[in-house]
Amino acid sequence: MKKKVVKLTLLVLLAFVISSFTIVLIEKRITEEEKVKLVEEWFSSPYEYMFEITEYNSSGSMLTFLVDGEYQFMAGINGILYYGGIISSIREVFSYSDYSGFTDYTAIEKLSGIKCFTKTEYEDNTAFNYLNPEIIGWGYEQLPSPKLKIQEYTCQKIYESVFSRFFRMMTEAYIYVNIDNDTDKLRKEYKKKMYNSDYQGLSIIEELYEGALPQYYVPRDGTYMTTAMAIAFWIRRDIDGSSDELWNKLQKFMKTYDKKWLKKIK
Repeated sequence: MKKKVVKLTLLVLLAFVISSFTIVLIEKRITEEEKVKLVEEWFSSPYEYMFEITEYNSSGSMLTFLVDGEYQFMAGINGILYYGGIISSIREVFSYSDYSGFTDYTAIEKLSGIKCFTKTEYEDNTAFNYLNPEIIGWGYEQLPSPKLKIQEYTCQKIYESVFSRFFRMMTEAYIYVNIDNDTDKLRKEYKKKMYNSDYQGLSIIEELYEGALPQYYVPRDGTYMTTAMAIAFWIRRDIDGSSDELWNKLQKFMKTYDKKWLKKIK
């Protein structure tokens, strides 16, 4: 019996040491200097149509052009991950060479040591990728401080000038879906039909919620993040079980970067 207790204790200690080492390793990898490099790389040559501009003045840096002109980021998750994009920036800054295409999340998983999804549409035959709540917590911990400077701008200034529209819309979309409306019927309908080849989930949501969140309205053009897309995002997070964790971290983020605005709308 004593031997079993000793073995169990050793296993617990070993697990603790391994997990502690992993945490230290992650924190060491993404230093403040590396965060600066990631954002600078992100803004080195992003797809300009993701922003509230029709023409990019190439005489200065993209970051200076966007922040000084206060051109809001108008795209969505793929804009952040790919078209910008954070994934390619991670590969560049950390010299990750393996890459297998547009939907490759290897760089994030390699850096974090965490799988991005619990299920994927390719491996598990789901209608969409099921977001892993663990990656949300890790991502939140890596966010830069509002006071961190990228070139001559603080992250707070970059948020206000470029990213406030995106995060405010995602915040209000959650409130609209989960607090202001009874969306249980919509979720059930979504789950019932999402595997049909002729199911157009976004079109149905646009029809059901026409006029929702008008302050963020933009036409669907293939690049801009519409209010229907934001609503659909939260419905999917409810289905895959990551909604609560994501909302928890989004609130914390908004309390850090946009506290006055958050107080007004809650």
